[in-house]
Amino acid sequence: MEFLSSIFPSTDNPYKFLFVGGLLLIAFAIIYPIERENEIDLEIVLYNKEANVINNEIEELRVKVDKEKALSRLIIDKIDSLKSNNGGKGSQILIDQLKNDFNKTYKGGELSEKLTEISTKSLILEYEQKRIKVLQKHARKFRIIGWVLLVFGSISTLFGGYKWLNRFKKDHIVSDKKSELELWELQNRVSGKQE
Repeated sequence: MEFLSSIFPSTDNPYKFLFVGGLLLIAFAIIYPIERENEIDLEIVLYNKEANVINNEIEELRVKVDKEKALSRLIIDKIDSLKSNNGGKGSQILIDQLKNDFNKTYKGGELSEKLTEISTKSLILEYEQKRIKVLQKHARKFRIIGWVLLVFGSISTLFGGYKWLNRFKKDHIVSDKKSELELWELQNRVSGKQE
């Protein structure tokens, strides 16, 4: 203890330092993890909102893709029926027009763009799910750190408080005895002068 006493001035008490430090650790152990968990919970809520929006967009895109696939099947069926009917030059013009419309819509454009968009949104959703799992692991770690700090803070507070109180009592006992001794010496001097 002499080492600790040499670090602190004579007016300070190392046990008081342990007591106050323990209280600060307890406060930090309670406040910080809760604040971090609240931030993580907010992130999770925002993720869930984004996930719902993305899932709705994906579903809408899938419905559009299904409609366009059904429309493409219908066009292909019309082309096949026109080919089988051998309707002549007018049929060939209609077939060519349907083929061009089909190629513009489904081979070079919209359908592949929508499928790409579905894939991209699914990747974003997957990334966000992994991110939330990492944040949940962080929340668990903060809880563990909070408990560890709470234990150390409690031990420090109890030990420091106990020792500080004992030292305070001893200092007052010594001070009281010193005062009694001074009073006794003063009374002896006064009584010695009166004789």
